[in-house]
Amino acid sequence: MPKVCIFGASLGYGIGDNRGWSGRLKDYYKDKIVYNMCIPANTTTMLLERIENECKARSDHTKSIQKIIISIGTTDSALLDGKEPLVTKKTFKENLLKIFKISGRYAEEVIFIGLTPVDETKTRPYKHNKHFTNKRILEYNKIIEQCCLECNVIFIDFFQEMINLNFTSWLADGVHPNKKGYDLFFDFIKKYECINSDTIKQ
Repeated sequence: MPKVCIFGASLGYGIGDNRGWSGRLKDYYKDKIVYNMCIPANTTTMLLERIENECKARSDHTKSIQKIIISIGTTDSALLDGKEPLVTKKTFKENLLKIFKISGRYAEEVIFIGLTPVDETKTRPYKHNKHFTNKRILEYNKIIEQCCLECNVIFIDFFQEMINLNFTSWLADGVHPNKKGYDLFFDFIKKYECINSDTIKQ
């Protein structure tokens, strides 16, 4: 049976809802084995340390994973105490290029779910004195887009679409969606042909 591996942080894990968009995706992928290996608060540095071993454990041979879906970067963009970057833009880009290279060795297709805006009234500061701003998240999202283009990774970008909506009403804590938010989040993902062409039951 085809395999789908999801890597990332809290939005992929589903914080704010008991299923998240990844759980909804798993329900639709009736003909696939879906592994959700997202870990809340992970950065690209942390993901880079584990992604190859995780892929090896779920791969019979090269390219035996049909899709790798990645959702990470918001935590990387955080400023500690509002000043010090948790992961610099330079390191973020280097990490992404390495992650994409590893993913490409194991999967037929690599997809990146772009970053999403936050409610800054609740994220300056957020937990553990991390500060999130939409300006920095958008800057990191642009780096993701550039790296995806360079590495032939499919990029699903809906940052601006969410800004244009009243997105703050469907955030559970300023960062993570609530149930309604994940429903809308998944609806965005379903719009893209790389997700729903032959695998999602409409």
